[in-house]
Amino acid sequence: MTEEAGQPTAGLRSYRWSYAYKTSAMTSASCPVDILHDFYIPALQRSLRYRRIAGYFRSTSLAVASQGFSAFVGRNGHMRLIVGADLDPADVQAILQGDSERLAMQLNRELERQEAWPEQVTHGVELLAWMVAHGYLDVRVAFRVHGKTGTPMPFTSVADGYVHEKWAIFTDEYDDRLYISGSLNESRTALTLNAENIDVHCDWWGERERQRVDSAEADFEHIWKDAHPFLRVLHLPEAVQQRLIAIGATVEHPREVDGSSAAPPVVAPPSALERLRFALIKDGPKLPGGRYVGIDTAPVSPWPHQAIVARRLVETWPYNHLLCDDHPLPLPCWSGRTRADCGAAQPDAAVAAGNGQ
Repeated sequence: MTEEAGQPTAGLRSYRWSYAYKTSAMTSASCPVDILHDFYIPALQRSLRYRRIAGYFRSTSLAVASQGFSAFVGRNGHMRLIVGADLDPADVQAILQGDSERLAMQLNRELERQEAWPEQVTHGVELLAWMVAHGYLDVRVAFRVHGKTGTPMPFTSVADGYVHEKWAIFTDEYDDRLYISGSLNESRTALTLNAENIDVHCDWWGERERQRVDSAEADFEHIWKDAHPFLRVLHLPEAVQQRLIAIGATVEHPREVDGSSAAPPVVAPPSALERLRFALIKDGPKLPGGRYVGIDTAPVSPWPHQAIVARRLVETWPYNHLLCDDHPLPLPCWSGRTRADCGAAQPDAAVAAGNGQ
């Protein structure tokens, strides 16, 4: 198990989770708790599915909701995010009656003026958009309605007894689940000060915790399928989806809100010139005059006596040789290059190298 960028890790049980993460608390190493690096990234490095109920479709909320997403890159997993749309009740009524253009216009308004966003918001929204563009993330929009009458209501309203909460569920390849709830602060303060308090519940911690996670997972599925009496959930409009994809297309390497990244580093494919050079090294000994290509292209310089021995080995092939030297540092490279020159003539070439010390 490792937590290097892009490297595989074991499941959720492989990490020692705290019962709670509070930015006002200290770690065992006497350092302030860092919600992003102490919780979100380790959790998503070990997850294949991530379900989250977020706050509102705003740039800051989207940025906060993206925390840890870079750790999900390369996991072949999938995320579902439900965000609230805090709109005027008249707009909500029109949208629920089928005015999808109004919804797209209202949501796209939140993605405007990117140049004015703080750096943390830019990183976060770009990360979320990158996940959408690459098929890792599905987003749906929720509207608050009265549980009995279906009348649009503000998310903050408790007139019908419903309290809107923000929470998330992580699931690994072994179907172990981790459920978090708490403040899940999605304001700009959460980005600049990392201010957030969450409680952690793992379904392997006992029957009561398993029931708690089961309940949260069932609630999410009801909301996602638009089967919850207090919420109406719609697919993200195509225009907003395309806007996010366009933002994501500009991202070369996904970064977290603090500029860090748990995603594997991007390695550019070799250029045509590099391919040609490696082809020459590989096949050069088979060409006329290419007998010493392996030796001449070695990345280290041999000692004079080593160069003499290496050339003698190639010239006297197919006699067997044992290479030993008191200067072992360049020896493995040179023996390999010499074997390449000999092996070009006879693929089953064998050259033994050893340290004379």
